[in-house]
Amino acid sequence: MPELYHFTCHTWWHFIRSEGINRGEVPITQDRVLQFPGLTEDPKAVNQHWALGSALDKGAVRLTVQIPRAGRLLTTWRAFHEQHQTARRWYRDLDEASGWQARYWWIYAGTIPPIWITSHEILRPPSGVDAQLLDEASSYRSSREFLRDKCRSVDMHSILDIDPASGLIELKPGADEPSRLR
Repeated sequence: MPELYHFTCHTWWHFIRSEGINRGEVPITQDRVLQFPGLTEDPKAVNQHWALGSALDKGAVRLTVQIPRAGRLLTTWRAFHEQHQTARRWYRDLDEASGWQARYWWIYAGTIPPIWITSHEILRPPSGVDAQLLDEASSYRSSREFLRDKCRSVDMHSILDIDPASGLIELKPGADEPSRLR
């Protein structure tokens, strides 16, 4: 198994330290996003094009992850999309938008516990929205509680709640942002 990395913002790193990596965005279609941790074999933050454009700096913290045994929960990005019958064109659009980095991506269909995170590196200090949310995050017991409050008040695609039964985020027809499921 190759060494894998997970890039995140300071706000999520605050919760990951105690909860593990328990969410991520895996777009299956334009209006269907599954919530599973994404990993990459590429340790270079500059190659994480998917992180651009978010209000949160999702490339600010690099975590090194060691999955002890792959099992069926760890799969390549390509195999994951084949299993979910992602349209070829959509898959290609995602790969192109990421700078053709999909060949390095993995999806873990579960929670990566903190003990599997072997190291972390702060690549950039918190700033902007991330600094503001990081300050607020310290008063919450869990990321789920934090998300429940913030999804009501913060307008950004990066802050999502999930349907625990299906793992789906649904978009309202014509909406630019995910709708809250709860």
